[in-house]
Amino acid sequence: MMLRRRILPLIAGILLPVSGAVRAQDTVRVTLKPAGATVNPLLMSSYSELHGGDLVPGIYEQYVLNPSLEPWYRDGKDEKSELIFRDTPEYPGVAYPWEVLHLKGDARLELSGDCVNTAHSQRVTVATGAKVRLFQKIPLPLYRVDTYKLTFYAKSDSGKPRMKVRLMDGKDADVARSKACKISSLSTEWRKYEVVLKASGAGKQYLGRYDLYLLSFEVSGSGSVLLDQVNLFPSDCVEGIYNPETLNYFREFKVAGIRWPGGNYTSCYHWKNGVGDVLSRPVTPNKAWNGFDTNGLGTDEFLHWCSIAGITPIMGVGFGEVTCEEIASWVEYCNGDASTPMGALRAANGHPEPYNVKYWGIGNEVYGSYQVGHCSPEEYIAGMVEIAGAIRVVDPSVTIIASAYGVHNYFRKASDWNRKVIPALAPYVDMMDVHDYVYGPKWETSVDNSAEENFRTYAGANYMLREYIASFRELAGNSGLKMASLEWGILPPEHRNAPRRTTFANMLLSAMQMNEKIRNADIYELAAFHNFSFYVQSHSNHAEPVNVRTIIFPEYHKMGGGELMSAVTEGMPTYRIPLKYKEIKVKGRTPEVDIAAVRKDGRVFVSLVNRSLDRTMRLSIDAGSATAVSGNTYVSDRPFDRCTWTENPGLKPEVLPSSATVDDSGSALVSLPPMSFTMLKIDIQ
Repeated sequence: MMLRRRILPLIAGILLPVSGAVRAQDTVRVTLKPAGATVNPLLMSSYSELHGGDLVPGIYEQYVLNPSLEPWYRDGKDEKSELIFRDTPEYPGVAYPWEVLHLKGDARLELSGDCVNTAHSQRVTVATGAKVRLFQKIPLPLYRVDTYKLTFYAKSDSGKPRMKVRLMDGKDADVARSKACKISSLSTEWRKYEVVLKASGAGKQYLGRYDLYLLSFEVSGSGSVLLDQVNLFPSDCVEGIYNPETLNYFREFKVAGIRWPGGNYTSCYHWKNGVGDVLSRPVTPNKAWNGFDTNGLGTDEFLHWCSIAGITPIMGVGFGEVTCEEIASWVEYCNGDASTPMGALRAANGHPEPYNVKYWGIGNEVYGSYQVGHCSPEEYIAGMVEIAGAIRVVDPSVTIIASAYGVHNYFRKASDWNRKVIPALAPYVDMMDVHDYVYGPKWETSVDNSAEENFRTYAGANYMLREYIASFRELAGNSGLKMASLEWGILPPEHRNAPRRTTFANMLLSAMQMNEKIRNADIYELAAFHNFSFYVQSHSNHAEPVNVRTIIFPEYHKMGGGELMSAVTEGMPTYRIPLKYKEIKVKGRTPEVDIAAVRKDGRVFVSLVNRSLDRTMRLSIDAGSATAVSGNTYVSDRPFDRCTWTENPGLKPEVLPSSATVDDSGSALVSLPPMSFTMLKIDIQ
């Protein structure tokens, strides 16, 4: 859905403002000159985490939670963080979040140590004539596909029980939504069953997009049934396991790289649990977010997905719980020749050729007391020196990334962590991972301010990053150490006047933060954006439609590999941010237009964000002798409205052809509407 225009059509190459609504500005002169550095395309990468469904089912499209029917792993305050339905009741003897409905007679449920894999299975025992239903609520993408492949293992260890497997309605449990698969004679040995379930009729709607069903195992007759390893995949999965929508989005929006298997979860991930035959892989606790990792999406599955998506993998490696030997063996598994021990294991698992994974990030926010593997700076330095040495023996060509104290924790003074860790590790590693999150003022500070005031404040956030970069340069000295932000994003508090995630205002703020990274391309090489709209999944924590923040990826993709250009401006209007607080404090005044530029293949690409609320900015850009100019300008007359599956799901910005022209002197002339993002392409001689 295209929004109504907030500006009038082009006349003589100039955007005319709506009368009385937008102020014009005298022309600002911009001179672009080569700055020497090359922009790494991997600045346009994506962050992932085994949390909230982005990896499962976002990439590995398996929908059953706790498929191995283990006691639910919980630790910490938010013990149900991985649940779709946090109000799911608990039943004695039932693997959470599975539920039970006693339909008739007596039945007993308990966890059994007789299992196919890991530690438990679910035993259901019914008395003669009894009937019981074991089920789980599952939102499924019926809008896309109506057939689903169900696999499970079952056996009987007493009597002659019968089982009926089908989909039931998520609102009315008595209404069947698929034909039943009836199993009247269960073996006394574990047997794998494969069933195709075709959903008939829409179920209860969930998140305005998914249909809610119950995956039901109904047991009757007499005796005991044991159930284990229950997995449900849509029939249209790529190669039987990969989410086709996510794959298409990563290709369509030109995402360059992806960090895996996560952030906090990285700290407790052990790679050997995720290789080899899927059935033999243990289901392991997710110590960061609670629940489980089925390990179905392991190293080989992930790296194969990267190859078919055209994505560069950035491996996240734990520190502390994960040993030095374990880390080195993982590098060897990915990059070693088949003659090496781990390379031979990879070949035995069906992948004889090395993956040649270049980027390895060791430790995630290790400075944080909440983190598995948390330690002192001195302990981290000693451990990283040992780990880096072990990795270099296996593959000296890889890029090793260590953990720095992040921008969001920085508050304008270097922490003990950075003062000790950055200089000490500079001779041993190639980059430092600096998480760049802008949370902004607390709720009570900003909720009573207007959306416009809050936007103007957040629009100074890139100055906080700029100050951090200057501090990093000082600590790194002449070592050649580079920066990465393997997590970054503008994440304000959730109230109506904040520029919340998935709003157009947030997209503008994110573009400013990206511009800052590009302007420092000599030292900034990797960045993984906290944007879950790429991952198509039904967990309410991270379920987002493709939204305006996603637009910046294909636009900034144009700048990847280009030579950085510096911008000098004359006559640029400025403003003072309206709020002062510890995260965003700009010394002096903030320019109305934020600019980044590169030269690439005979063209100059210029990223322009007009911060002004009501002023059309006119720029004359001298990038050499221009012969033609074009590009896209993004505007919205609802810049603060959030886009979710239940709120404004079709909300999109308006995309206008750039108003730019070339004057007689070979400069590009462009007009920027208020609160707009423009990516300009200038052809030069």
